[in-house]
Amino acid sequence: MERDFSGGGKATEEKRQWHPSDFIRQNDGNSCISEMGGNKEKRVGQKLAAQKDKEAQVVEQKEAREGKKWETGAKVDKKQLEEQKKQEALQKKKEREALLAAEERELAATKPVAPIKGSAKKAEQRTAKHEQFALDARADIPEFAASGLDDALNLLDLAAGGAEPKSSDKIERHPEKRMKSAWAAFEEREMPLLKQEQPNLRLSQYKQALQKKWKKSPENPMNQQSVAFDTTRQEERELIESQREAALSKLRVNGSMRPAFDRGDLLFLSRPSTPFQTGDICIFNIDGKHTPIVHRVMQVHTRHNGTQLMLTKGDNNTVDDRVGELYRPGQMWIGGESVVGKVDRAVFGVGDDIDE
Repeated sequence: MERDFSGGGKATEEKRQWHPSDFIRQNDGNSCISEMGGNKEKRVGQKLAAQKDKEAQVVEQKEAREGKKWETGAKVDKKQLEEQKKQEALQKKKEREALLAAEERELAATKPVAPIKGSAKKAEQRTAKHEQFALDARADIPEFAASGLDDALNLLDLAAGGAEPKSSDKIERHPEKRMKSAWAAFEEREMPLLKQEQPNLRLSQYKQALQKKWKKSPENPMNQQSVAFDTTRQEERELIESQREAALSKLRVNGSMRPAFDRGDLLFLSRPSTPFQTGDICIFNIDGKHTPIVHRVMQVHTRHNGTQLMLTKGDNNTVDDRVGELYRPGQMWIGGESVVGKVDRAVFGVGDDIDE
């Protein structure tokens, strides 16, 4: 539809195309131009955005107030804790000073001790003597350490061996006589292994590799300990003993003077062919006990019939010397007839290694 509109009472030549929906009819019959729908939506969106910004500012201000409140509380708690620590330290210092002053007053008031006379002095001397015996009697029992079951078994063989050579300990007098048989056994065992490791070699190369390995092998009789054919038995025994001591020295714990035995320690005993001396360790039986007792000899007394009576004590037992008593706590007088044996050597912790 084509219409003419005039503004201010004057007609204009401009003409536009309008749709009827652009006009809103009012009750009075007049017409007016409505606002476009897009402008209204824009204003609504702006109002919502402004409302959200306002709410965000309120939340932010509230959080700021809460944070400031917590920060102030933490500072107050920290100051209180520091002040409490200072007060506790000051209180402890005062207590230490009070204790020190009390000790000084007690020491100042203590009277000099009068010299001990008579039987009391003798009892004190006897106690000191027995304690000195216990200190001097700590025999230097060698201590060895072995790691693993193989080393422990090897250590047992070395510690139990004597100077008399066994068949397995005897030294070669003519090692060259065993060269052929030893080489044959070595070649039979090592050749398949070498072929498996290096399958592309010639036979001459295998032989050459085996010969090189044979020269360094402990199975080679020429690499083993040997003596001249005219060596005496005494010289052979001395050489075997020196080898055994050298092997033991590698397993010995340096500076060892261990006074007590623990569970798992292995003790080597011998029948006492010689009289006991102070410091010896003996194992003996007493009535009512199913297991032997291990004690160290503190003092030896020879009776009129020539037998020995020994004062013994466990290394872990305290000394309580009471005059006139045969049996004292931690000590015991025993006769030689109760002795099972004398400890010659000890290997510590072997039982623990075997259990593992």
